[in-house]
Amino acid sequence: MSEPRNAANRNISGERPDYGVDDKGVPLWTEADEEMASGRNWSVILVFLFVPLMALAVLALCLYALFAHVFGLPSAPETVIESTRLPS
Repeated sequence: MSEPRNAANRNISGERPDYGVDDKGVPLWTEADEEMASGRNWSVILVFLFVPLMALAVLALCLYALFAHVFGLPSAPETVIESTRLPS
């Protein structure tokens, strides 16, 4: 079996880690990042709502086009040639 991990290796400390600053001197971690955002994440809701709806719409249009092609009226009218001559 594996040995239990040392607490020092698990990075368990009361202080937040220092993430440093970016090229412009802006801190990579702010206290606002720790707060939970209230409300819903609308971009995720829109993606999971509209993508399946668009997929259903495309599927419905494809099925309609398929059935219209298979069971629809012919594109060119059929011509019937009538003859007064009887076959012999």
